[in-house]
Amino acid sequence: GGGTWATTYFDDDVDADRFKWTYTGIENWTFLVLWEKNAGGELDGGTYGAVTNTGLQYNTDDKSDQDSDDYIAAFVYKAEAWNAGFFYQFTNNKTTPAIASRTNLIMPYLAGQWGPFGLTMELDYIWGELDSDTAGADVDVDTMAFNIDGTYNFGPARIRFCYAFFSGEDGAATQPTA
Repeated sequence: GGGTWATTYFDDDVDADRFKWTYTGIENWTFLVLWEKNAGGELDGGTYGAVTNTGLQYNTDDKSDQDSDDYIAAFVYKAEAWNAGFFYQFTNNKTTPAIASRTNLIMPYLAGQWGPFGLTMELDYIWGELDSDTAGADVDVDTMAFNIDGTYNFGPARIRFCYAFFSGEDGAATQPTA
């Protein structure tokens, strides 16, 4: 599974083929490097067509290197009562032949429980661009979301405060079409 990190608030669990390297040789620290192949693996295109006197004819369909890859680096620090981490992802998405999407994502988080008080927060910030080979204009990507979730336990009850914020363009309205 891919698409999960830190708190569950922004998670989007998806199937992804991946290579993952994890290093835990330094006390309290975990380092991660991942490469994920999204969208069902390699979608490079081409079909075999009519048989000619030299064998099958291979027809290209301008979909070469039509795939989506994520390159990820992250680290987590775990203390006794809290943990925090930082995640960076570069996505090179070429699943649509006429559009290339290159985006960056950072996701720092903090989660902890100090006696009766608990706090969880995460920021997701994405920037990059959608490059279109068709008549559609190129689009800059700039979105941000964060949440903060605090709890206070006393006796048989719990008080909870949660706030979430989202900002950015509506991708469906501004994305160029093929």
